[in-house]
Amino acid sequence: MKIDASSPAVVDRLQRWIDEHVTQPQPETNNLPACPFAAGAFTQGSVLCHLAPVLSMVDFIKSTEPVRELSHVVFVPVEGITAPDFSDWLTVQNQSTFGWWTMGYHPKAEQHAPVWRHYDEDDHVLVLLQNLAELVEASGKLAAKGYYDKAQTWQIEDIVDRQEADNAWQKIEKKIATEEGQKSLQ
Repeated sequence: MKIDASSPAVVDRLQRWIDEHVTQPQPETNNLPACPFAAGAFTQGSVLCHLAPVLSMVDFIKSTEPVRELSHVVFVPVEGITAPDFSDWLTVQNQSTFGWWTMGYHPKAEQHAPVWRHYDEDDHVLVLLQNLAELVEASGKLAAKGYYDKAQTWQIEDIVDRQEADNAWQKIEKKIATEEGQKSLQ
């Protein structure tokens, strides 16, 4: 299937996957849903889905001012995007966060998170952008409920990476706000 703006079926399949797998209790997450917030995010309209021809669309979204309580799902045709290149691209995206955390799915990659085993799309990569501060806050709430009790080392490392990235981004925002405040006093 070719993904374009007239192909809402891919979004419908995403919604079905969320309903059937992401929002269901998982043994790996202490019998909590893989993402307890996913269903509410879709019903509240705080998820924007984009059908994009290239990964650079993600850079465009990230370069705009982050919006709290909003996530983006970007579908990009898989042609020309290898699994190793996609993994490297995700790493780079999370080094320059602009207040967003970037996660993704590639059909040829060995997915770490168990929830991806049920996402069997093969014609696109899926990129999920989430507000970094909100993601860190949500991780804290989930940890308090035992969500990460059975987590693997890489999952804990990912949480630490997100916290460090959020701390770094907060420092940048604070510095910008301070400089803007000083300029307004001049």
